[in-house]
Order: sequence, then structure tokens, then C-alpha cells
Amino acid sequence: MRAKFSIFISILIVLSLFSVKVRADIGPKSSVVISFENIGTRECYGTLLSESKTTGPYTEGNEIPGWMYEKYGSKTESIVNAFKKYQDEDGFYFLSTFWKCSEEEFLDWNYYPPERFKLLLYFPETESFKVSRIYQGYAFDSSFSTDVEAAGKLVLKNNYDYKGQALGILFRTVLTIIIELAVALLFGFFNKKLIGCIVKVNIATQLGLNLLLNFIVYMAGGMAFVLALPLLEVVVIAVENRIYKAKFNKPTGEISGIKIFLYAFTANIASVAAGIMLEKVFPVWF
Repeated sequence: MRAKFSIFISILIVLSLFSVKVRADIGPKSSVVISFENIGTRECYGTLLSESKTTGPYTEGNEIPGWMYEKYGSKTESIVNAFKKYQDEDGFYFLSTFWKCSEEEFLDWNYYPPERFKLLLYFPETESFKVSRIYQGYAFDSSFSTDVEAAGKLVLKNNYDYKGQALGILFRTVLTIIIELAVALLFGFFNKKLIGCIVKVNIATQLGLNLLLNFIVYMAGGMAFVLALPLLEVVVIAVENRIYKAKFNKPTGEISGIKIFLYAFTANIASVAAGIMLEKVFPVWF
């Protein structure tokens, strides 16, 4: 009963660290972002042609969204009409939405982008188009880049920062081990075998936790991360508590079960709290 009660209290405390204000339409929203290379100074507008006539609030033949008039002014209707006149060879649809595109301005469809799409660019000066083959998002937030000057159809390249994510996982794992070792010293765990056990356990649990969280963000987005993190932290606390209870008493003699649990709980909460604070200072690593 004591163990179950401790885990229940852990869940409540960890969840409180991740409480968020609930707003209307706070659910996860996938996105497709495309950046452009070698586009020069030409005026250019882009859209994603959709395989289906509807995606979220966007529908083929809908009225032009008001924000487009605010952003692009009187030229909005002429650009929309140009896109409407384009006849796609695969029958994909224009959903009455476009973005100005340059090497500094991305096409950022961040609310219900089409599942399968083509990138279509329009150049008003020459009244010409350039189109890609069919693509689809590879992650919850899919990032692409394209070389506008390349011959033939536009080619979209996966632009996801896998190397940066891997370095972030390594950084967070090392940081967690340092914090949990500092907490271990505060609990009076000076024995070399205990320190070695803590390092080995955290390499396994923190690498596993961070890999899983990265996969969750990759496939389901930031909201899924917020929901999953406190629950996974509880699992990590329970696993580490169980391993420490089995290992700690071998080199040092009797250490109470409640002290071991308090260490596992405190160390993990400290690392989570540090991560929340450091994320604001070093967002690239979190």
C-alpha cells in the first residue's frame, strides 16, 4: 500500500509541473513548412495542391480567407485567379490559400495541411508556374526545402534536423546524469559502486526516455509530448526505484526503501525542473 500511495503522489506532483491552460482549439495541429533556395528576387507565390477537395477548414472553391487580403492587399484576387486557372495533370485541387515565397519567407501551412500534395509556385512577372511531383508529410511537423532553379519539376528535400535532435538527446542525457549524481551526494550516497550504478541506470532510462519522447514529438507533435512526459517520468521513477532497491544494499548494507524511493523521485523531479528552466535558455537542445 505504501508503494502504491507513493506512486500516486508522484503522479500528482509530476502532472502539476506540466499543467497547461486549456483553450478552445488547443488540440494538436500538424504542419508542412517549405523553404526555398535560389529563388532570387523574383516575385513568387506558392500553394500546396491537395489530392482531396477538403482538408480541415480549407475547401476547393471556398472564399478567399480574410487574412490573405490583409497580408497581400489588392493583388490577392489576381493571384488566386491565376492558381484557379492552373490545370493539374493529376487532378489535384487548389484550396484558395497561398503564401508569398522567397529565401526569407517560407510556405508555412500550419493548420490541417493536405496529406498528399504538390508544391505549386506562381511567378506573376512571367505568368508562369513550376510544380513538384506528389509528396506527403513524413512527420507531424514536416519540413522541406527546394531548389527553385533546378531543372524539371520541383524536388522537395527532407529538411528535418536529425543531427540536431541526436545531439539534443545526448545533451539532455548527460545533463540528467550530472543532476542525479548531485542529488545522490545530497542523499549521502558516496560509495563508488552506488555512483556507478546510478550512472549505468540513467544511461539506460534517460536514453530510452528521450528517444521515446523524440519519437512521440516526431509522429504526434508537441501536445502529445506534454501529455506523455509526466506519465513516462512516473514510469522512469518506478523503474529506477525498483533497480536501486535491488542494487543499493549490496555494496553498502541496509538503506531504507523509503530513502531509496525519495532519492529516485527527487532526482527525477530535479532533472525535469532543470530541463523546463533550461529550455528557455537553450531551446535548441530541448
